[in-house]
Amino acid sequence: MGIIETIFGRGLFISYSRPPSFFKFVFLGRAVIFTTLEVVRPARTFSYLPVIARDLAAYVAFRCAILPVVIYLNNIVPAITRLL
Repeated sequence: MGIIETIFGRGLFISYSRPPSFFKFVFLGRAVIFTTLEVVRPARTFSYLPVIARDLAAYVAFRCAILPVVIYLNNIVPAITRLL
């Protein structure tokens, strides 16, 4: 039994070492670390408040315009390649 299994327990270690859970925890850990670093020592002296509206608009455009087109094309292209 490894040290991590000893600390967390075998059941908890196995449930969090599965790929979906593992990558969620890695993403969350990186978000916490890099957000803390950015707050402590910002890379630029820039107000992020004006950018939020543009980020939200880009997200809405992606979800409403680009993503449906990609899903549609993804369903069409395999059908065409099966006919060839």
